[in-house]
Amino acid sequence: MTVDTAKVTGRRTLRFNSIAEAIADAEALLAKPYRTVGNWTAGQILDHLARTVRVMFDGPHIPAPWFVRTFIAPFMKKNFISGTVSPGFQFTPQMAAFRPNDHAEAKTALEEFRQQFARLERETPTAPNPFLGKLTHEEWIGSMLRHCELHLSFLVP
Repeated sequence: MTVDTAKVTGRRTLRFNSIAEAIADAEALLAKPYRTVGNWTAGQILDHLARTVRVMFDGPHIPAPWFVRTFIAPFMKKNFISGTVSPGFQFTPQMAAFRPNDHAEAKTALEEFRQQFARLERETPTAPNPFLGKLTHEEWIGSMLRHCELHLSFLVP
C-alpha cells in the first residue's frame, strides 16, 4: 500500500548543521532497529540521497520546467537552503536519474551516501541546480542537508 507522504504522521523532526551530522544520523539509524513511515526503505532513501548529489556533479543536467524555475523556485529557494522541505513531491519522467534503486541495500547505499556527501563537502557542483539555478557551495550544502532532513525523517528508531 502506498503512503501519501504529504500526510504521513510519525516522522522525525530533524535539523542538520553539517554533512557530518547527516551521515552520523544515518549511521545511528542503521545500527539499531528502526521502521519506515513512508514508501521507501532505508536503502532506497540513502540511494536516492547519494544519487541526487552524484547527478548534481555528473549529470544528466536536466533543468526543471521553465515555469517552475521562473515562478515557483524563487519562492522556494530560501526553504530549500535554510528552511524546511515539505514531503509529497512526485517524480516526473525526466527525473528518472534521481529515482532510487528499488532493491538498494541499506549498508551499500550508506557507503555511497558517505562518499557522495564527502565529495560535496570538498567540491561545488558546476552545473546549476535544476530547480534553484546557480548556487554557492554553502547553498548547495544547505539544500542537500534540507533534502536529507526530509528523507531521513521517514526513518524512525
